[in-house]
Amino acid sequence: MSPGRVHEVTGVASTGVPNYYGLQRFGVIRPVTHIVGESILRGDYEAAVVTYIGRAYRLETEEAQKARARFAETRDARAALAELPVQMTYERAMANHLVADPDDYAGALRALPPKLLSLLVSAFQSHLFNRALSRRIDEGMPLTEPVIGDRLLFQDGREDVVTARNIRAALLHIRRGRCQIAMFIPGSGAVVPHGRMDAIMQELMQATGIDARDFERASRFVEMKFDGTLRPIALSADVQTEVVDNDVRLRFTLPPGHYATTVCREYMKADPYAMI
Repeated sequence: MSPGRVHEVTGVASTGVPNYYGLQRFGVIRPVTHIVGESILRGDYEAAVVTYIGRAYRLETEEAQKARARFAETRDARAALAELPVQMTYERAMANHLVADPDDYAGALRALPPKLLSLLVSAFQSHLFNRALSRRIDEGMPLTEPVIGDRLLFQDGREDVVTARNIRAALLHIRRGRCQIAMFIPGSGAVVPHGRMDAIMQELMQATGIDARDFERASRFVEMKFDGTLRPIALSADVQTEVVDNDVRLRFTLPPGHYATTVCREYMKADPYAMI
């Protein structure tokens, strides 16, 4: 990467890059967490278990891929216990439950740690956010300049909505770092739509057939609330760079809940697996 290109990307990073959830949010080797979460939201616990145990990916060992494929085809939990590598503790915990209580897929899911079970559902929300953010970019809407209907999230937690009357003030606040444009990620709570981003999110929810009632059911199943939340759509970072031959060393810090891979990918432009 040339020094000129590094300087260009660093300038963009300081202004703001798309604040995507990183690949690790969905699983680095096996990006299935959001798929499992969607099945939980639908109340299809069998599909959730079969996906978690049975969906194989190319970066796994041949042993693991064969064991997963067999379970996906046969639903034979006893064979899965015999064939799944011992380090796959979560898959084996679910299979062990099914050996003791066949067809109890809800119980098999509850064999997972509560925090992981919650993560599966919230990963689907993260997936929705990433898709909606991509739609905003595809439609030519800016990341750091507000449009009417955008939601604003201030540093003190206060929220506001951009209108024709306050749009100039909103732009000034954004440029001074007082607030950020944010997107609402739906959950079980009621949503009052405002602008294009809310409409895009509603379209995505309708396409999946999932609504607030599904989040309410998942909340009871997981014993964790999924009320919905605001997340900034842009991520800015003061990146310090060092170029040595063809290598670039990056140094920066980010707030909690943001992903370093989101910044690194702007420099690398590589297959996400190459960033592991």
